[in-house]
Amino acid sequence: MSKSKRRHTWIISDTHFYHSKIVGYCDRPENFTKKTMSHWRKMVAPDDLVYHLGDVFFGRASEFHWCMDSLPGIKILIKGNHDKKNANWYLHRGFVAVQSYAAILVGTNVRKHGECLAYTRVLLSHKAMEIPELKGYKTINIFGHFHNNPLEECNPERVKILTNNHYLFSLERTKYKPVLLSRAVKDGWVVQFDENAGQWKEIEND
Repeated sequence: MSKSKRRHTWIISDTHFYHSKIVGYCDRPENFTKKTMSHWRKMVAPDDLVYHLGDVFFGRASEFHWCMDSLPGIKILIKGNHDKKNANWYLHRGFVAVQSYAAILVGTNVRKHGECLAYTRVLLSHKAMEIPELKGYKTINIFGHFHNNPLEECNPERVKILTNNHYLFSLERTKYKPVLLSRAVKDGWVVQFDENAGQWKEIEND
């Protein structure tokens, strides 16, 4: 990677590549696979990091490697409930790491010359997870799995653990695009849960 080029970190979830039934389940366009791949290729550079929050692919297993190799970036898989193969299988097919979740410090107040004044600890997972009490940094959980489904149709065991520090990544909401991790919360690409109202906060984004 060139020293002058900054490496970006992206998140994406629930791509469900070639899953025909999800068109009806989540009101996706028929060409959602092509659209998602096209956005990924345009937005992500070869040296960028991409955290995929699970439920990657529903096509033929023989085509999985080709699919992931065609998408740029250094890819890390946070396994979802539909990612049934063992870790080694994914490591030989385009991912450099396979994890149950990831914990990352993200700069949330960065000056123009690069100095960071504040950080947030971000837990990335497929399903919502309980957030441990950790000193030193605010901690949030960005997760997928729920798609654009109404909360009453989601797993009640997961819904009941949601707090104001839980944020949903919904590919349907991001217009089938990956999202910069550093901008996901600020720009409203992930949806914050409102603990008092018991529902998602709606934030307009471009």
